Amino acid sequence: MEECYRFRNFDFGFKKIKFIKRQALGLLFYYRYFLDLKSIFNLLECNCPMKIDFNNISEHVISMDDFSMKWRFTEEKYDKLPEAHLNQIKPLDNNAAKFLWDYIDATDLHGDVPFKKGFFRTIDKAKILTDNKRDIKKWLYQRGIAFDQKVYLSWQPSIAMIVPWKMLIKYFDAFYYPCSDDLTVIDQNLNWALLFYHEDEIYFGTNNDFVPSDTFADLEFLW
Repeated sequence: MEECYRFRNFDFGFKKIKFIKRQALGLLFYYRYFLDLKSIFNLLECNCPMKIDFNNISEHVISMDDFSMKWRFTEEKYDKLPEAHLNQIKPLDNNAAKFLWDYIDATDLHGDVPFKKGFFRTIDKAKILTDNKRDIKKWLYQRGIAFDQKVYLSWQPSIAMIVPWKMLIKYFDAFYYPCSDDLTVIDQNLNWALLFYHEDEIYFGTNNDFVPSDTFADLEFLW
């Protein structure tokens, strides 16, 4: 009887320990749940968006269907790109577009037109004419930028893209519409920049070793 009693007493104690353990786990669950809710409420209350930079900007790519200028790349009467090429151009959401716009503004890149004086060691120019599409593509190719390098296109605070350099060369006249666009193209480090100016002119600035082209040397430019 005594041994049986001790066993039952031990069993009771074991159940009691399990009960206390369940209570502790329950309290821990509710405590963590409360903290999670509190964190969510704090985020909602402060309305703080996650910081965007060049490390995570690709997370802000949107569908071409949601891009305000998709017609430039998807409609026959403008320029309908092959699916394989269309998939390589990445429109950005409003937050990422604003990041690029503010980044360019903060550097004072366009403090003067086309670029702030002294920002680049070398400036080169090209002019878009009625029948010189091939010359413009050649001029862009001569910038010496790797075909697969991602470049950042900024039109407006809410309109921007990431594209491989080769796509910009091939379809420059889809990305840039004279008279309506002032398009800035940069790399992440601002070692160089392009300005597609709204008067059919393109300006290239660089701090790399670069010899300007003489293709358009005889033409007059605004800047």
